[in-house]
Amino acid sequence: MACELNPTDVKTTRAANQAAYDRRRRLKRLLWLALPLAIIGGFLYQPLGYTVLICMGASVGLAFTRGRTWCDFCPRGTFFDVVMKPLSPKRRLPKFLRSTGFRVFALAFVMGMMAFQLSRVWGDAAAMGFVFVKLLLATTLLGIVLAVFIHPRTWCTFCPMGSMASWIGKRKRPLQVSNACVSCGACDQACPMQLSPSSHKEVGQMEHGDCLKCSACVAKCPKAALSWDKAA
Repeated sequence: MACELNPTDVKTTRAANQAAYDRRRRLKRLLWLALPLAIIGGFLYQPLGYTVLICMGASVGLAFTRGRTWCDFCPRGTFFDVVMKPLSPKRRLPKFLRSTGFRVFALAFVMGMMAFQLSRVWGDAAAMGFVFVKLLLATTLLGIVLAVFIHPRTWCTFCPMGSMASWIGKRKRPLQVSNACVSCGACDQACPMQLSPSSHKEVGQMEHGDCLKCSACVAKCPKAALSWDKAA
C-alpha cells in the first residue's frame, strides 16, 4: 500500500482528482442526451435501434481489460446520474437485486424476450432494429420507476450487460486504497453503486465487479488515499 502523503501533496492530489472528475461530469451532461435521441429516433427510423448493439458490445468488450468502465459513460447510466439523481430518494439498494441468482434471472429474462421478439420478425431488418428500440424503451422506463422510488442506479445493479461486465471485469483495474485512509466514509457516500471502498483498507484495493471506475470516491477522499495506480 502507498504511504500517506504530506499535506502539500494531499492538497495537490485532491485538486487534480477533483479536476479530472469534473471533466467526466461535464462529458456526462452531454452523453445522456443520446438516450432520448436513440429512443425517439428509433421510432422515426427503426434501423437506428441497432445502435443498442454498440452499447451492449462496448459494455462487455471493455470489461475484459477495464472492468465495468463503460457503465459510467453509458447513455442510460448518465441519464440516471444527471436527470434522475435529483429526483431520487437515494435509498439503500435491496441486497437481493445484486445477488447472483436475481441477476442471472434478469439476464435470462431480458435476453429471452429479445430473442423471442427477434424470431418473430427475423429477416426484416427494420423490424429487427425496432425490437432493440422497444427493449431500450421498456428497460429505461423500468429504470426510471426504480430511480424515483429507490435509487438512481437501481437498474444498473441487475442490468444484463452490466452484470456480464461485472462478472468478467471483477479484478480488472481495481481501486487502490492506501493506508492514508481514515475510514471517514466519504468515498462510500459518493459511490453511485453504494460500494464501500473504505472497507477494503486492510486489503489495499477494492476488486468489486460493480465498480464503475467513475472516480467519484477518488475525488471525494479528503486524504487522497484512493487511486487507480498501484504503488511502485
